[in-house]
Amino acid sequence: MANCDFDRPVDRALYSGPGLHVGSFRLPAHHPHFDNTGPISGNLLVFPRSAVTITHFGGPTVHADANVIMLYNIGQEYRRGLIDPRGDFSDYFHFDQSLLEQAISVFDPSVHERPGSPFCWTHTPCAADVYFRQRAIVRALRSMQETNPPATIHDDDEIREALYGLLEISLRGIAADRLCSPSQAVEALAKKQRTLIHHREQIRVILAHLYLHFDQPESIEQIAAIVDLSAFHLSRMFAHHTGQTIHAYRNQLRLRRALEMLESGNHDVTTLALQLGYASHSHFGQAFRRAFGIPPSQLTRQAARQLLKQTRT
Repeated sequence: MANCDFDRPVDRALYSGPGLHVGSFRLPAHHPHFDNTGPISGNLLVFPRSAVTITHFGGPTVHADANVIMLYNIGQEYRRGLIDPRGDFSDYFHFDQSLLEQAISVFDPSVHERPGSPFCWTHTPCAADVYFRQRAIVRALRSMQETNPPATIHDDDEIREALYGLLEISLRGIAADRLCSPSQAVEALAKKQRTLIHHREQIRVILAHLYLHFDQPESIEQIAAIVDLSAFHLSRMFAHHTGQTIHAYRNQLRLRRALEMLESGNHDVTTLALQLGYASHSHFGQAFRRAFGIPPSQLTRQAARQLLKQTRT
């Protein structure tokens, strides 16, 4: 998050992926560089967990606590003031320049006119659902690190889609108070309708592709390239049109096919897991149990009869 030469690291990396980084920042009040830890090293959304004051260079002083999201452009210089005697505790999410510009352009098309400074705001209110979602992501990433040995991330796309969603809802409403003339409103509505029709066709192509290739380990970028979209835009559109992430939709296709194949009684579970695109037998088993309530090894004819009896009861 910031450059710092204190003898104890203040940053803890929780996740790194293409264009994405998540970390925790813990700066005690007695740190010798508490007031100035150097310029920001990335484009960040910062979720404070304690209260401090932040003064961007040449800007006003902002009270930062858990009710706001602090926004930083790469290279931003700032000063920090102590409020909470414990110091500055926060979690941060870094998004690379191109990804961030795509997300902000939904709310502020002028973002492309200020390269290097995607944020023209210092902070924005943090709604309860946004705060809850980012805490859930941080908790999940921390728990994977703290298992012994650290848990392997089987579905990196699932994490990335969660981060894309967090970025979108964090930015939503920032420019909601901007007004336009009636003629601009009519044109904006017509453009929105044309875009919606085009997006529906793109999603239809993606749905067909997922159905035919759900067993393939394709990344979001590979899938998005089919309709000439970025991973962020496809992720956002897909969730809007289907109510699910791409990862969740593909996972359900795999599991429902697995259900059919296991019911025949002629499939080894480990072999089936790999055929369907899962990283391992255990990964498949966990997903199957979450979806259907029983492990795949118990899906025998006898278990099916018992399940039918329970359903009738």
